Amino acid sequence: RRIMARRPTEENWESQILDVSFSIVKKCTDWLQLKGRLKEEGIFRVSGSVKRIKALTEQMQDEATGGNPVNLDESDVHTVGGVLKKTVIAIEPPLVPDHAFEAMQLAQFGEGDLAPRLQSYRKALSSVPAARLEILKHIVGFLRGVVREHSSNRMDAQNVSRVWSASLLRGSDDMQSTLLLASGRLASILLTLIVSDVLLGTTFDPVTFRGLSDKELPSVLTQEQDKFDKAGSFTQQKEWVHVGGGAAQAGA
Repeated sequence: RRIMARRPTEENWESQILDVSFSIVKKCTDWLQLKGRLKEEGIFRVSGSVKRIKALTEQMQDEATGGNPVNLDESDVHTVGGVLKKTVIAIEPPLVPDHAFEAMQLAQFGEGDLAPRLQSYRKALSSVPAARLEILKHIVGFLRGVVREHSSNRMDAQNVSRVWSASLLRGSDDMQSTLLLASGRLASILLTLIVSDVLLGTTFDPVTFRGLSDKELPSVLTQEQDKFDKAGSFTQQKEWVHVGGGAAQAGA
């Protein structure tokens, strides 16, 4: 169900949605990161029970607004993962505002070299309200952790980007979002957020899990995007080009 606020003003309405959503997001991600649960094969790709996800979502919404505590140990990885995705996609308006969403599309698919295009990403993300940006950072950081376990869970950077892009990068125009999802473009944008430093401030090699130098980043991004092409799920895209200047700050 959509998370709806009961307060009268639009500002309070949105604030309540984000507070409740982030509370649920943090509880789900904290639980999933414990006891090797991220190693579960097909995490986020295998669907949990719709009935269980709906019931647990409602229980956690109630808890987040002062209700009874919820013990996630009574659930399973795929149900909790389903609640996490359902909570993010239920945020209204969508988590990333349209102006930032459109700017990231232009940065990803427009002309130009890597460094200025990544700078356009940073500018777009800097316009996202702090509460929304905090949720986005938290989830993308968590998704790096999912990728780190890909030898067990079979969720490499491409798979994670495919299954999460529609939840995190959803415009207010549902038809446009559907077309972008079908073309693979949403997944391509999320992959850039995971690998580059534009959101989290550090780079991330989705194979070795280390930080990347300015010189390495363009080739890694190109290699990862090429995997979409080989899988037939993404239309032809120009290579990332690195010409002079610092493209990104390497990190852990």
